[in-house]
Amino acid sequence: MPRKKTKYVQTPSEKTRKITLRRRLDSLFKRANELSVLCGIEIFIVVHNRNEGHSTLWPTQDKVMDGITKFLNFPERERIKKMVTQEKFLTDKVQDLAGKLLKLQKKNDETEMGLLMSQLIEKGTTHDALDARKINGLYRLVEEKLEKLRNRREELYAMREYECFGGTVSGVNNNNVVLLNETEMEIRANEVTNSFVEGNRGGLLDEVWPMMF
Repeated sequence: MPRKKTKYVQTPSEKTRKITLRRRLDSLFKRANELSVLCGIEIFIVVHNRNEGHSTLWPTQDKVMDGITKFLNFPERERIKKMVTQEKFLTDKVQDLAGKLLKLQKKNDETEMGLLMSQLIEKGTTHDALDARKINGLYRLVEEKLEKLRNRREELYAMREYECFGGTVSGVNNNNVVLLNETEMEIRANEVTNSFVEGNRGGLLDEVWPMMF
């Protein structure tokens, strides 16, 4: 069963906050000690509790103060080279999640447009029911497929030219390959595009095509 995501908001109960802080700090210090031993690095932690007006230092106050002194003795350029602030961490996290969301949206759109294309071709679904977003999505899908066909055609032409100079291409039976020239390719592309134009009786296509999908 998938683990339920925790909502990170401040706990209203002061008693619960203290218990949570104590437990989380114990876990944090344990992980820090493990990382220090495994990687052979020095780790110092300062946790300031503004409500109680004191700070918790780990592993000891002397080691923390010694570590801070060492850190401040580095040139400023060296100190900030790999420094990660909370603001930068959260910004990078948001950008990463936004990028993943865009990828998921693009994948969903491609799947939806592929199914819609199948309905138009196989089931004879009319174009009248399509809105602006779907029309733009179908155009983009057609353009992507045509681009892949053009690239594949160029590969086949290259194979033919290579064989003309005595080379061989394994795994390809070029005797059964029919290559379209540029004019024929454009005619096929126009046939696909015109099917959408003819189905768009209300003239909506001219208005929505420049829009971003």
